[in-house]
Amino acid sequence: MKTKVFFASALALVLAGLISGCNADDLQEKTAVQKVSLSQSELTLDLGAAVRLEVVVEPENADYDSVEWISSSESVATVDDDGLVSAVGLGDAVITARAGGQMAQCNVTVIKPEVTEITLDCNEKDILIGESFDITASYKPENVPDVTIVWSSSNASVANVTQSGHVTGNGVGEAVITASVGDVSAKCTVNVLPIEAESVTLNKSELTLEVSDSERLTATVGPVNTTDKTVTWSSSDDKVATVSSDGTVTAVSPGTAVVTATCGKASGTCNVTVTEMTGTRYKLGDTYTTEDGKTGFVFWITDNGRHGKILSTESLNMFTVVWSTENELVGASSLDDGRANTEKVWSMPNYPDAYPAFKWIDDNFGQDWYMLSQEEVADFFKNLINDPNFKSLLNSNGIYPASMDTSTERSSGEYVYLTYTSYNNTYSVSTWPKGGSEGLGVWEVRAAYEF
Repeated sequence: MKTKVFFASALALVLAGLISGCNADDLQEKTAVQKVSLSQSELTLDLGAAVRLEVVVEPENADYDSVEWISSSESVATVDDDGLVSAVGLGDAVITARAGGQMAQCNVTVIKPEVTEITLDCNEKDILIGESFDITASYKPENVPDVTIVWSSSNASVANVTQSGHVTGNGVGEAVITASVGDVSAKCTVNVLPIEAESVTLNKSELTLEVSDSERLTATVGPVNTTDKTVTWSSSDDKVATVSSDGTVTAVSPGTAVVTATCGKASGTCNVTVTEMTGTRYKLGDTYTTEDGKTGFVFWITDNGRHGKILSTESLNMFTVVWSTENELVGASSLDDGRANTEKVWSMPNYPDAYPAFKWIDDNFGQDWYMLSQEEVADFFKNLINDPNFKSLLNSNGIYPASMDTSTERSSGEYVYLTYTSYNNTYSVSTWPKGGSEGLGVWEVRAAYEF
C-alpha cells in the first residue's frame, strides 16, 4: 500500500512541475502600446505633392501587429502602408496612424500650387522684318495645374506676339516680349533688322544722248521686300552728264560717264555716251514754221524738243462764223485725240457746210492741222503754268491766259469744238458742244499741228 501511495505522490509532483513550467511562459503579460505619435500634426501640400509621415510607437518594446494608416478623404489625400501621403485634390483630410489601440492624426490641407519661376528658351534674338519664330516657356513648379501664360510685346509695331508665343517682326527696332503668370514673368528682347538691298538693276546699261538731251533711268531694288529702297544717284563726270535725284540723266558735253544708282551696299550702273547735238530742238513758246510757211508757237514738246505740237498764230474770229449748224452728236468724243475728233467731223456727209470752223482749218491750213482735244488743252495750260518762260513769251506777244472750261454740263460727253479763244484781250482754251448758236461773239479758233 505504501508503495502505491509513494508512486502516486511522485507522479503528482511531476505533473505539478510540468504544469507550473508551462504557465510561466504562456501566461507572461504582453507590453501594451502606450502612445502613437506622428512626425507632423499639421501639413500643407501643393496639389500633386507627396510627403512621408514618420510614426513613433511607445514604448519601443510595445507589442502590436502593424501600423494602420487611414485617410478621412481619399479624394483629397491618400496614404499608403508606409505613411506616404499624396495630395490628389484640393481640400482638407485627416491622416490617422493606429497601432495597438492607440492613434495619432495629422491634419492635411491640399492647396493649388503657384508658379514661382518662368524660363524662356530665348533671351535675345535678331530677326528680319517679316520673319517669325516661336518662344517656348517653361515654369516651376511643374505640377501647377491649368497654367495660362499671358504674352505681350512692348512695341507691336516692331514685333508682335500671339498668345501661343509666336513672334513676328513688323518694323525695324527693338521689342521686349514678356511671358507672364500672375506676378511672375520672363522676357526676351527681339531686335528686328531691316532687309538690306542685295541688287540694283537699271532699265538701261547703255545710254547714248546728244548734248542737252535728257532721259530718265529707273532703278529696281531687290529683293522686292527690301526695307528701304531709297536710291542715290551719282555721275562719274558731271561735265559730261549729270543725274538728278529721280534718275534723270542730262547730257552736258561730248564724252562718257558712268551713272550709278546706289541702295545700301548694292548698286547698278549705266554707261552714258554723250555726242554732239544734231538737228533743231524746240522749247515751249518757240515759233515753229511748217514747210508750207504756216506758223505757230510750241505749247508741248517731247523727245527732248525734237517733236511737239503748236497752235497757229492765225485765228478765226467767231463774230461772223458759227461753230456749226449741226445739232446732232457726230461721235467726236475723244478726250485726248483732237485729230481723231477733227477727222470724224471732216468725214460727216454734211461737211463742210454744217461745220464752218472746221472748214476754216481745212481751207487755211490743210488737213495736217486739227482742232485740239480736251487733254491737249490741259497740256497747254500745265505747261503755261509750270514754265514761266513760256508764259512770259506769250505775254510779250499779247497772249494772256485766263481759264480753261472742261465742263460737260452742256453736252453729252462729246467734245467737238476745242479752241484757243480770246475775250477782252485775255485768252483761254475751252471745250464746247456742238450747236448753231454756240461760238458767236468773243470766241476764236486756232488750229493745232504736230511736228
